[in-house]
Amino acid sequence: MDSVKKARERLWGAYPKLLATCGPEAAVYGKCVVKYMGDVQKGQCQVEFEAFKACIQKNAKKMGTKL
Repeated sequence: MDSVKKARERLWGAYPKLLATCGPEAAVYGKCVVKYMGDVQKGQCQVEFEAFKACIQKNAKKMGTKL
């Protein structure tokens, strides 16, 4: 059950901080998805998603947390 406890700590502790550090990237990705609202297809916002993902990964590494 220790792994569940650690996962919960990441979910409620680290993840909100990670998302907050990548606000601009998240906003760009969100705007792209909204453009295709109702008919979102895989890959339409790939460039924006990759930038958001890279930001999350970079900041997770800095914080020393798992994703």
